[in-house]
Amino acid sequence: MTRYTFRIIESFTPETIPMVRLGEYVVEYAKLLGEIKDVHFDGIVDQSVGLVAVIEDQSATRVATRVNAVKRGDGPDDATRAMKRLDDMLAADNAVGELVLDGAKIIAFPGRNRQERQFFGPFTQAGALDGEVIRVGGQDDTIHVHLRDGERIYTSCVTTPEVGRRLGHHLLGPTVRLLGEGRWVRFPNGLWELRQFRIRDFELLEDVSLPEVVSRLRAVKGNEWNAVAAPIDTLLDERGGEERGKPH
Repeated sequence: MTRYTFRIIESFTPETIPMVRLGEYVVEYAKLLGEIKDVHFDGIVDQSVGLVAVIEDQSATRVATRVNAVKRGDGPDDATRAMKRLDDMLAADNAVGELVLDGAKIIAFPGRNRQERQFFGPFTQAGALDGEVIRVGGQDDTIHVHLRDGERIYTSCVTTPEVGRRLGHHLLGPTVRLLGEGRWVRFPNGLWELRQFRIRDFELLEDVSLPEVVSRLRAVKGNEWNAVAAPIDTLLDERGGEERGKPH
């Protein structure tokens, strides 16, 4: 079993933290780690407040990948929001915090000591997002859509009831391309954050392997793909170098 500890420092003790506030921290902590079925609360330690989470072995690698992605600034949307929410709570409680694994600090939460994040924007640009639809829901004229693209989960997509109904037929199905407009902000370190993506329409993408894509490209007369020595590496580099839909 792997154990992570989220520490709330220089504020509460296990005896003084209100139960309601403790519950709020635990909820956001669980969202940060993900893998909800295999992550278990294992109690409170330390004279500060240390929230211990036990990760079952089959999910330890996925949780580590998720936490490291959040630390780099390119984690799933839900985990990134949970990290921000935890830091907001620490600031409100006049505390600082840290996420610890095996005695080593993984993520520092500045809390009360933070400087307010500066960003540029928001910028609105037409674009597209590719992935698997994992949720479609809503009780009014705004339908919320969650899209999974590998480790990244977009939870800020919205659309109309009509498009939502059509998307619902492809829940957990083939890869789709959402077409619409995204609202982005850019931070001084160069990272972009998607605040909202309004879906106007979508299209289904054919599930084709990269070798088959290369074969089809080379079969088109008059192109230069036959001269590319490592076409698969080139395609992967092009996909990784720019996130679809992000402002230029």
